Amino acid sequence: MQLTQFKFENMVTLQGNQVMTTSLKVAEYFGKRYDVKKMVFYYYR
Repeated sequence: MQLTQFKFENMVTLQGNQVMTTSLKVAEYFGKRYDVKKMVFYYYR
């Protein structure tokens, strides 16, 4: 089994002393579809 190399710098940014990311960046990194309407629906239900 071969593990792919995970490059955090493609998904996160450093703001002050905190590592930050967004759900959009995570979805893009893993090649997934990001559906804003669905995210808003689940957040406010």
